[in-house]
Amino acid sequence: MYPQVKFLIVFNIVMSLLAILLVWMDESWAGDVVRVAPVPAQEFICETHLNFNGLWETHYDQDADGTPEYMTLTRTDNMQAPSPHPLFYFVDYDQVDGWDAAWADLEEDGINGNETLYWSK
Repeated sequence: MYPQVKFLIVFNIVMSLLAILLVWMDESWAGDVVRVAPVPAQEFICETHLNFNGLWETHYDQDADGTPEYMTLTRTDNMQAPSPHPLFYFVDYDQVDGWDAAWADLEEDGINGNETLYWSK
């Protein structure tokens, strides 16, 4: 067998193994992955209002201290009824200086792992 053919076979095997490793690699190896927290239960809603841009804003206060820790922005239809799932999710971890992180769910299909971190402090 020619040396070039042996090299190509070994190279293809190594690249295939590397691809499999990357696909199955645990996400924790990739650094700090910040995921969106689940939407709190409805009993924690402390404020809702419709913004001028047509997004329905819902605030959640889970520790009942008067400061919301979670917020969602949801699109509305022509009748100003909110969509079933939010477009944006906001979390305030420390309740200092406003929201700490925001995620966008462009498919508006609920929290299922396809949300993207929009910004964070």
